[in-house]
Amino acid sequence: MTKSVNIGEIMGNATKAANEFKNFSQEKVDAIVRNVYKAGYNNRIHLAKMAHEETGIGIWEDKVFKNVVATHFVYNDIKDLKTVGVISENKEEGIIEIAQPIGPIFAITPLTNPTSTILFKILIALKTRNPIIISPH
Repeated sequence: MTKSVNIGEIMGNATKAANEFKNFSQEKVDAIVRNVYKAGYNNRIHLAKMAHEETGIGIWEDKVFKNVVATHFVYNDIKDLKTVGVISENKEEGIIEIAQPIGPIFAITPLTNPTSTILFKILIALKTRNPIIISPH
């Protein structure tokens, strides 16, 4: 039996989370992203096996590799990015860029790569202080 989903409640919770998350410091955001990365990376094999078992699609060993790309490579690419407050300043042009979250973000994950897709989307959303709601396609 499928559980009924109340999208209004989900969006309300995500909006509340967004209102709190937008006030987090760069250090706090980076700590959250680092911990989520570690959890995903450390569970890459288990998640790959679960995805293969549930969907019956692909080869679980290939899904492990995709989970590594979605965690390790993505994390290393974004970990040093500044995503809170002033992120750049061009004094000559008088332009200051200030990072602002836009969330909540709604994301759809494909049946073919459920874990790797979710892992990288979550890391990117969290790095930019956006809560994310994920749904299968």
